[in-house]
Amino acid sequence: MRIDEPDEVDRILETALAGYSRQEPLVGLDRRVLERIAQARPRRWLGFPRWAVAIPLAACLLVGAFVWMRPRASQKQAAHAPAARPPVPSETGGPETALRSEVRAARNKRRPARGLPKLAEFPARVPVTSEERALLALAREAPEQLRAAFGDQQNKEPEPIRLLEIRIQPLLSDGNQ
Repeated sequence: MRIDEPDEVDRILETALAGYSRQEPLVGLDRRVLERIAQARPRRWLGFPRWAVAIPLAACLLVGAFVWMRPRASQKQAAHAPAARPPVPSETGGPETALRSEVRAARNKRRPARGLPKLAEFPARVPVTSEERALLALAREAPEQLRAAFGDQQNKEPEPIRLLEIRIQPLLSDGNQ
């Protein structure tokens, strides 16, 4: 069988397709298709209302205008600041040194010194637990029993810690087997 010769399957397909192509379309099909195209409206974007974008946008603009129109804190300080004094020359340095010291003093005056919070007592006291309260009550009521229970532990010397020797067997490899 050669490639350019049609085989039996190709012949069957050709005859079947020829029969389908001779069929006329159903009556009124073209009219129905045109009517559907005419009735189709462009869809709105997921039915998303326009005001859902407009309200947050207006709120952002309102907040931005409020922040922009509000006077700055630095402008208020400049209005209430005393008039600048001319630099006083010092014996150790020129007028530049005096000016630097005034600038440093003004900076330190504006910024309060902040340190870490400190406790009045360190370490802080911890409240007594219920177990500790019970032990204190036992010590007040029956000190003899307490000495008998814990007295032998006070007189004991701590035993030395003994470690067993660790022996690790070497791993067997191909050459050692």
